[in-house]
Amino acid sequence: MQENLLITPPTGKVYSTKMIVIGSFFGGVLAGSYMMYRNFKTLGEERKANLTVVFTLISLVFIGLSVFIPALDKAPTFFYSLLFTLITAFITQKYLTKPLNEFMEGGGGKYSRGKVFLICIIATAVIVSIMIGAFLMQDVLVS
Repeated sequence: MQENLLITPPTGKVYSTKMIVIGSFFGGVLAGSYMMYRNFKTLGEERKANLTVVFTLISLVFIGLSVFIPALDKAPTFFYSLLFTLITAFITQKYLTKPLNEFMEGGGGKYSRGKVFLICIIATAVIVSIMIGAFLMQDVLVS
């Protein structure tokens, strides 16, 4: 009985595995990576949080450079969404599922679906803004 009194519940909130995968599909690489990053930070795993940022940047560079590779340019955009969702699902399943379950069973909180929706909207807006900026810069660079 005294053991239970000495255990403090975890602080903070996390995104569930399902939230991350769904967010990754609808919000792209940025949404899924942000939620994984926040989870790693909340769980105290700084190294994995930093690796998430590095892999996100590499993924974004790959997506940007794929426009210049003829074979990848012909791939439908749905391919990228599916590919990065599968990668996110694999990483989340392998590195986050068990710690997230322990966190929530210990009394830790979970973010709402509304927050996931908002993250997806913001991530999509950021990507669209970058695409519009690149399109406008193309005209400047060509002339």
